[in-house]
Amino acid sequence: MNSQAIWRRLGLTLGGAALVWSVGCAKLDDAPLVVAGSPAVSAEVADIDITTNVRMALQQDDSVKDFNIEVHTTKGDVRLTGAVDTQLQADQVDRLARAATGVHAIHNEVTVRP
Repeated sequence: MNSQAIWRRLGLTLGGAALVWSVGCAKLDDAPLVVAGSPAVSAEVADIDITTNVRMALQQDDSVKDFNIEVHTTKGDVRLTGAVDTQLQADQVDRLARAATGVHAIHNEVTVRP
């Protein structure tokens, strides 16, 4: 092999390696940075996890844990149904659900018993 062919092969090899390296590094740089509390978190949390987060928040609050509040989640939108004794309890259900990780929107259909 003459020196010109060797340099050509070396150049192609180094060029290919540089291309592979730059594409591989670009993928890491293009990855979204997800920070707790940012809107990107909502997009990354599965509906079943959001439902679980809301249910856990409701069960841990003494003022609303004894009520049968149904939680249904679709694409981060949470629908709450059920009945409570007071408007303060209905408002608390809404606050707890909104604060749960991953919630995008709340549709609060919780009613106050007469």
